[in-house]
Parts: sequence; C-alpha cells; structure tokens
Amino acid sequence: MSAPTKLGAAPTTVKGNVYVPVEIYNVLFSNPKTVNVTQKTITIKTPQEENVQIPNPLVEFKTLQAAEKSVGFATYAPSILTDAYKQDLIQVISNSVVEVSYSNGKDTIHYRVAEGSEDISGNYEVYSQASKKDINGIPVTIKGNNNVVNQATWTQNHKSYSLYLEAGVSTQTLEKILNQLSV
Repeated sequence: MSAPTKLGAAPTTVKGNVYVPVEIYNVLFSNPKTVNVTQKTITIKTPQEENVQIPNPLVEFKTLQAAEKSVGFATYAPSILTDAYKQDLIQVISNSVVEVSYSNGKDTIHYRVAEGSEDISGNYEVYSQASKKDINGIPVTIKGNNNVVNQATWTQNHKSYSLYLEAGVSTQTLEKILNQLSV
C-alpha cells in the first residue's frame, strides 16, 4: 500500500467479532475488482493460486565435461585432492558457476569456477584471519580461524576461483591442493 485508502467506515468490534469494510479486500488483493457489491449480494473474487515453482538453480552433472558444456567454458578439477578427498558431486549453479565437491567421508571441500572476477564463494562467514598469499605467482585471498584455512579465493585468466574447506586445512595443505588445481 503506497497511500492511505478510504474504505467508507472504520473497523468495528461487536461482541468480540471484528467487522471491517468489505472494500478492504480490494486493497489486500491489490485488485479493485476483488469485491463486487450489488443490491442483494456481495461477491469476493480471490485470485486463483497458481502452481508456480522457482526453477532450481543447481543442476547436477555426471561429468565435468558435461558441466563445462553447460556453462560454455573449460575448467580443470582433478578426481582426487590430497589423496583423501574424492570427487563427490559436480553441479552448475545458476547456469554460470561450476562447483565440484570433494569428500573424505567426513568433511567436504567445495571448489568453484566461473568466468569473471567476482567473489563466487557463496561463503559470507566472517573469519578472524584474512591474508593474501602468493602461490605460484597468483595472489590468493586466504580466510580462516585459529591458523586454519577455511576459504581461498583467486582470479586467473579471466576466471574466478573459490575453495571452501569445511574442516579447514593448514596453509601447507592448501598449497598442495592449489598445486593440484594448477594454480
């Protein structure tokens, strides 16, 4: 409602019941034709609920090649990280971000790639430690708590990259992972 609307009378309470002017339904449904008053009848036509669903922004793929074809750019994601994490899930987010998840049966590492230079991590947690580290000539932003790395982001060759490490890893383990990802 953007401005006050005259309804003809104020709501009234009689014996515990609240009575409101019928025209209030026109305002509630944002449609001046919701209420139709004739000499003997009042008709309230409510809009029919549509079965509208929001499309799922996550599309799962069986292979990295199929995901790459979907987004229109190539990337690289090994099938195993640090000899413990195996590729668990490949998906595309909003037709633009390739995400490969790795699991060791207990913890998960999420690796994302997209064209451009935006932060694609999807992780908005505030960490107590944040720094930049040069790894193989690429400046990598590292975030975490208690000297453990939980997130790493970087850009290279017109693409954004992100790693989210649920359990966290040491800086040395992060460097091993990034070397496997050809950073």
